[in-house]
Amino acid sequence: MTVMTYLSPQIGASVQKAWVELSQKSLRDIEEETAITWLGRAIASYLFYLQHGRLGCLLDAENYAAEAIEHASMAGPHVYKAVLTHIEIARSYCPI
Repeated sequence: MTVMTYLSPQIGASVQKAWVELSQKSLRDIEEETAITWLGRAIASYLFYLQHGRLGCLLDAENYAAEAIEHASMAGPHVYKAVLTHIEIARSYCPI
């Protein structure tokens, strides 16, 4: 028996996906993709806040932005600077 035997189908599928990803990408590439994904969520939440005025969306955006910054910091200086720039631009449109 392997560890996979004891995993739920959802977790097993996630492990298989991660196995393929780790065999094809560097950690830096994974961190960059993850940073960009979180950045997209942050910007979408800022926009949702602007459209609907829900404070929760702004709070979510800040949480997503923090995740984007964290992952960008591990992806390298060019990604880090780009993520920070995009976040600051999005924040500048959000009155509090």
